[in-house]
Amino acid sequence: MRDGGVAVSFTPDLATGTFTLVSAAQGRVTCDVQGAKPSGTWLQSAKQIIPVLAAKVGLSINSTDIELPEYLLGLYINDESTLSSVLDQIAISLMGYWRHTRFGQFEFKALPVSADNPTKTLHGDDIKIGSWTPQTELPPVVKVEVGYQRNYTQQPDGLFGSVSTQWRDLFARLELLAEATNTLPQHPEAEPYYLSSLLVEQSDAQAIA
Repeated sequence: MRDGGVAVSFTPDLATGTFTLVSAAQGRVTCDVQGAKPSGTWLQSAKQIIPVLAAKVGLSINSTDIELPEYLLGLYINDESTLSSVLDQIAISLMGYWRHTRFGQFEFKALPVSADNPTKTLHGDDIKIGSWTPQTELPPVVKVEVGYQRNYTQQPDGLFGSVSTQWRDLFARLELLAEATNTLPQHPEAEPYYLSSLLVEQSDAQAIA
């Protein structure tokens, strides 16, 4: 719990999900929360979060239909949102996708990623003229930055004078960044790619990068 960026004492009330400051607030009050804990279990991974959110809109999704990494997520919803938009945020964060099959079955899976060597290389004379049309060309990426530990209350101002420069920088940022770089001398035009995510742990963000 912080008041103007300075840690302050407070009294929590777990039964009502509220807290009371020991002293009257002098500035902007912010806090770090761990989230929902129904039935004594924190909702921290996609398998735990998605079925609960689906139930709130009258849908039934089983955790067995969700095949995603058990990475910790930090999701905060403070305004009206659709289930599909939240699922999209989770999918982007975990490099996954979700869909309903033609049989009405819900699926949420991780995108397949392969670093294997190609099994075959096609040359110009291997392709019949007019039989192949490129749909999308993905540009080379020189660096991938993945955000984690999202800050849902950025504070570029309004902090007390005793707050250090290090904390001011942290409070003003949207999130921390994990990155992976590529050496691409043959592609001097390659640009970095940035992904904002719901991930909590640096190691998980690094794995995605």
